Amino acid sequence: MFYTFTSYNQPRGSISVHKNAVVIHNGIEQVSPSDADGWVITLTSVECKVNTQVATNASGNAQFSNLAFCSDYQVSENPANPSSPGFQPEGPTTVTSLTP
Repeated sequence: MFYTFTSYNQPRGSISVHKNAVVIHNGIEQVSPSDADGWVITLTSVECKVNTQVATNASGNAQFSNLAFCSDYQVSENPANPSSPGFQPEGPTTVTSLTP
């Protein structure tokens, strides 16, 4: 007699995102903590069928948890935040090929 056992308890991971909002006054860059919240961060994966959004909290953090391990996660930021007008992307707004 043979038995087949299939386990669905696969390891899970997380991806953490931190947003720095920077303002420039008289040519000097300064982090603006009051503008770090409310930025919409999107996480997608074709392989894992993920398409979800999280807004950054007051510390500028967004957390995506309980993720299956896939190698095609893409994190992108909506470069416009109505509660923080006037900001322009300084660096990339999309990062690809992430694995939790």
